[in-house]
Amino acid sequence: MINCSCRLIVWVLITSLVPVSAVPRVAAEPIEVPTLEEVATSLPDVRLIVDMKVDGLVDELAAAIDRHDLAERIIVGSFSDGRIAAFTEVTEGKVPTSTGPTAARSWMLTSRVGRGAGGTASALQLPTQMRGLRVVDQKLIETAHAKGLQVHVWTGNDRDEMGQLLDMGVDGIVTDRPDLLKEVLTARGQWS
Repeated sequence: MINCSCRLIVWVLITSLVPVSAVPRVAAEPIEVPTLEEVATSLPDVRLIVDMKVDGLVDELAAAIDRHDLAERIIVGSFSDGRIAAFTEVTEGKVPTSTGPTAARSWMLTSRVGRGAGGTASALQLPTQMRGLRVVDQKLIETAHAKGLQVHVWTGNDRDEMGQLLDMGVDGIVTDRPDLLKEVLTARGQWS
């Protein structure tokens, strides 16, 4: 059972849709990871980000989103342009998605001149840095927001960086340290 009163975006690993053998071990002892259905019913006010990590999830994920009426509180992403395109086709564009890698790269470049790259995504999901270069900056965030896109960054695990990203106006931080992010948000009066 999940116990959380937060209204933050939650990163969800869809164990109900992925064979257990495909889930990487992250701890010496087995851990229980909730299914999308468990998260959807246990945390009805929490907005979700779901990342399609492997092929073959599109139809089942679309059905789960429909079954639990999640379209208004979920954003689906992937490191695969093909998976995002297939998901958008299956859902007829009714479920928000993030940019895939090609569109994300275009946004990184075009935001430098304040244009943005267009597209149908609802959010940019980007690393904070790539090959030592800062990817997410004030110009990118302002350009994305002007075009109606949210900006989610990964992976923010440093207290100071989290504060800087929040100061710039990111809409979500994917982190391995939710405890630290909670401390940062609490100190800023942004945790409810």
